[in-house]
Amino acid sequence: MTIRSASRNVIVDPSLATLAELIDRIAAADQLPKRTRRDWTWALNAIARAAGTDPRAVRAHPVYLRPVLKRAAPESIGIGRDAWKNVRSLSGKALTWAGLATPPTRFQASLTPSWTALRDKLSDRGLRMRLSRFFHFCSAQGIAPSEVNNHVLTLFYDSLLVERGLRDPREARRATAKSWNNAAQRIPGWPQQHLTILAETDVFVAVERIFSEPRGRRREVFAASGGVRSAR
Repeated sequence: MTIRSASRNVIVDPSLATLAELIDRIAAADQLPKRTRRDWTWALNAIARAAGTDPRAVRAHPVYLRPVLKRAAPESIGIGRDAWKNVRSLSGKALTWAGLATPPTRFQASLTPSWTALRDKLSDRGLRMRLSRFFHFCSAQGIAPSEVNNHVLTLFYDSLLVERGLRDPREARRATAKSWNNAAQRIPGWPQQHLTILAETDVFVAVERIFSEPRGRRREVFAASGGVRSAR
């Protein structure tokens, strides 16, 4: 049940590359096709421009980029909807290449027999859809349904944070916990472990909101969100 917990120190890790540093790394990667380097560089610069920020001020990690993308105004720099989708796709590929994000298909491993049997108990299509990612994650990690607990949910959330293209890991975790508890109440034979939905003030839940704040307010917001000692 081992998985890299990439979210744990991300908000205070000064070693994380900025967008500018990632752009420099891409420029120096002679093994990449020239067009790929050009397209990824354009996409990363476009994100910063659309958000009105400097590439040197943004960490190249999904936790930091989600709030930047949410406040971005691509139309203000002449980028339409289709082109913006391309920006998001290209920037995600650049992050994945650099080892800073995981592709969306990471947890689409085949379900183990125990998880297949549990899934087959779900006649509610909505519940099945909301729990599908969690089922695949647990199958990929060798976690049995009877082993599910809040620690497993935290590992799942850590993995959501580094998954590129996922717009709201916080909501995905909340929906997973609620759906699991709902199934435990309604479906005979469902594992009875209750999953806790963490408060908004939990630092890992609040991190995206924190980094949507202006840089000058982050220390104050960090301090109010759960005892984090410092913010940059």
